[in-house]
Amino acid sequence: MRGNGGNDRFILNGGTNLIDGGEGIDTVKINKTQATAGAITKNGNIVNIGTNTTLLNTEFIELDDVRLAVDTLAIIPIITLKERIISLVEGNSGRKTATFTVNLSSASTKDVAIDYTTRSSKATAGSDYTTSSGQLTIAAGQTSGTIDVEILGDTLAEGDERVFLDLAVSSGATFADNSTKASAGINIEDDDSAIGISITADDPSVIEGDPDRPSKLILTLDRFGSLLNTDTIGYQLGSTGAKPAQADDFVNGFTPGQITFAAGERSKSLEISIAPDLNIEGDETFGLNLTSLAGTATVSDRELVLTIRDDDGIVVKPKFDLQKATEDIWTANGSGKVKVSLVAKNSDRLNEIGVFKLAADNTVNGIAPGAAGFAKAALTNSTTLFTALPDLTANGLDLSRIFQVDRNEQWAVTMISMISSFRLALKLFRSS
Repeated sequence: MRGNGGNDRFILNGGTNLIDGGEGIDTVKINKTQATAGAITKNGNIVNIGTNTTLLNTEFIELDDVRLAVDTLAIIPIITLKERIISLVEGNSGRKTATFTVNLSSASTKDVAIDYTTRSSKATAGSDYTTSSGQLTIAAGQTSGTIDVEILGDTLAEGDERVFLDLAVSSGATFADNSTKASAGINIEDDDSAIGISITADDPSVIEGDPDRPSKLILTLDRFGSLLNTDTIGYQLGSTGAKPAQADDFVNGFTPGQITFAAGERSKSLEISIAPDLNIEGDETFGLNLTSLAGTATVSDRELVLTIRDDDGIVVKPKFDLQKATEDIWTANGSGKVKVSLVAKNSDRLNEIGVFKLAADNTVNGIAPGAAGFAKAALTNSTTLFTALPDLTANGLDLSRIFQVDRNEQWAVTMISMISSFRLALKLFRSS
């Protein structure tokens, strides 16, 4: 049997064998002990094992209990690492030791020397671990030795980190497959965590919204570092800034709340529901503060300032306006919001006011104004703006409602009363 020209490995299970390893570093594995394999003799580059096996151009003979170098027939042990990966919880202070055990497959008649050095992977030398390098010597007749690497504790939320231990054989042995180099690793498990809010904009804000279109601000809370434990944080809204928001600007006011991260959870959502109104009051700011209630996670003590964007302001030069097409029908020359305000009255007998949309030919459901069924169709398709008006207006006329229109839509007003005694003012809102 002849090798392929590389580093070949031949496994023999018995019978008569003639092996020519060719070029490269070749190993012949015989599934017998040295005592049962038979006498091993060498004549030039020819090696005979017992009476049935002959080797040419091979470098190592590997038996069940020992490995021999063909050139000298001396024992060359195989090095193995008992621990390929060691995981240690970092701790908040002090030092911990990761101990690697280096084993030999058999005792050697000579010392085995192995060089080692640490190498960082995310970890920082001097603050996460102590740099270590040197040479491990396993004395002749011995079969193991150890290498120690120190890990340093801290309170920083930095995530898990890793340190490698690189090994290089200087003399006396090899790793499996005749390699002279190998690596092991230390996984430093971070037990510290921090919770913060992810902000993608320089000025985080939320639109106030309308009564029929409420708004909410959704913030993402991220946990960095260790996810091993449960952490609970509290949150509190409050007034801040030159034009601060008040408790009634929020559905839940300034009521404090809390959010719990279960073990393994990296992020949670915080929803802040805004209480919309129709008041033209300008933008308002509010503060959000986080505190740690349970667990080990740290949170920033810096107040996060957010803005409620007022969308109730009147546009000076709007993109649309309302034009009265007939006595009672209005046409929108654009898309946006219309504010309807009650500005005067001379009777308490009007009960309800609404608006309805007409088709391009001024019909509703195909029924023209004045035709039978038009009033019923208009009421069926109307949007109520004000109802129970005598009660609503008992304390004055500061009443406003808004509704959405789109370009070229036609609208009309419905009034339910024996006497239509209210006057309406249709004002333009911010266009979309």
